[in-house]
Amino acid sequence: MVQRWLELWFELPPPDGPAFEAELRKEIGAGHLLEGVRTLAVGKSAANDDVLFQLFDTEYEYALVHLTWNGKREGQNNWPYTQLYKTWDDFLIERMTGDNSSQ
Repeated sequence: MVQRWLELWFELPPPDGPAFEAELRKEIGAGHLLEGVRTLAVGKSAANDDVLFQLFDTEYEYALVHLTWNGKREGQNNWPYTQLYKTWDDFLIERMTGDNSSQ
């Protein structure tokens, strides 16, 4: 399925994804929503450090993560901030559309 990206969001070119995935692995710790979940960085917000990850082997298909880019595990298990979405349409309606209309 080809996703439709609204302004302020863009699809990450495949060569760029591993850097975001590596930073995510550095930042999440025990008890984080994405601990042990296989991820693929697929999109990025042009407005901030929000990254959209596709998730595998979980009931949710996508996670929006606000990376901190500090290069180390965050001290709390609720950081980096993460919002889960069951489908692409959920992300489109609940987040991307709102980001697009607030510009």
